[in-house]
Amino acid sequence: MHLPVSFLTNSFPSLTSCVPSLLQVLTAVNVEYAAIARYQDEKGAFKMWPDSEPSVWLTAYILRTLWLANFQDWENLIYIDPSVVNQATAWMLEYQIHNGAFIETPNYTHPLDSKTNPPPYSRKNYKKGSVPLTAQVVLTLVAVLPSVKGNTRARVNIAKANAIRYLEQEQGRITDPYEMALVAWALTKADSSKKESAFSRLHNMKREHGNKIYWSREPISFNNLVYEDNQRPFMLPKDDQKWDAHAVETTSYALLVYVARDGIGILQENIVRFLAVMRELDGGLISTLVRDSVMAMEALVEYSYRARLRDVTDMRITIEHSSDPNFTVDVQIDNTQRLAELRSFDVRLRKMQGG
Repeated sequence: MHLPVSFLTNSFPSLTSCVPSLLQVLTAVNVEYAAIARYQDEKGAFKMWPDSEPSVWLTAYILRTLWLANFQDWENLIYIDPSVVNQATAWMLEYQIHNGAFIETPNYTHPLDSKTNPPPYSRKNYKKGSVPLTAQVVLTLVAVLPSVKGNTRARVNIAKANAIRYLEQEQGRITDPYEMALVAWALTKADSSKKESAFSRLHNMKREHGNKIYWSREPISFNNLVYEDNQRPFMLPKDDQKWDAHAVETTSYALLVYVARDGIGILQENIVRFLAVMRELDGGLISTLVRDSVMAMEALVEYSYRARLRDVTDMRITIEHSSDPNFTVDVQIDNTQRLAELRSFDVRLRKMQGG
């Protein structure tokens, strides 16, 4: 359910323009929604596996995903039961501690997402709370608040205010770019009075490589060039590195902050260049857990929506054969095509002389 649901709002701005595609996606979403229900326990929390223990991080993530699928114009195609959101949110609030931070349940010695509380998991960290986990929960509370009813709504308002206050206090001590990007995005979404301070710290942590801007714990190397004889340079595949997936997810949060704050500009475009370079052959990003791909898609969809790229796309690409400079193929790409499906096209190669 991760990919199609999370970005339908921007991908399908009106039902009338792309009904067949929307119906196909929402049919698949209904199947995934039914599957997710198997992983909700009697208290409303969500679990990674049917027989495993519930997780605060996972519950927050699923709640945010379900909220994105809850759109009034689609209710005859997919209906998210408000009681599911209400019950899961109420359960999640039980894991907020006195300082406003959220903690994971004690059942997870190693959190499902290690970035929310890096292992080894200690009792000291458990009592203190987790900055990344709290930021994730704040994003969820901001999203689901309009749909939460009754006494739970009042509890959510109080919990959100306390969690935001905790993040505001902690953001001045953050040195990790992942935590800073996530906190800056959470404070931006919550319209915190400290969002500019968080943005300034995030901005100072950026890394630059040519026309690419990114955030990572360590520098990322990109595609190397190799020169053979007197021919033009060839770009080699990118080698996998330790912090690739980490950098993609971190940079995606940063892009969301920059787009929300400043709209579209050269700096935002250079951030997009980094995310584009990090794509794999299948269109996804790096991690097998797809968190980086999901966040990159959310950020790129928001960027393209703000930049109106779908409306203005009109490119003519010329492909040349490296061993025959006289051979070229022209490819036209515009907004009448489904770019995601344009994976291949016919190229009639001329037989080389003497070949």
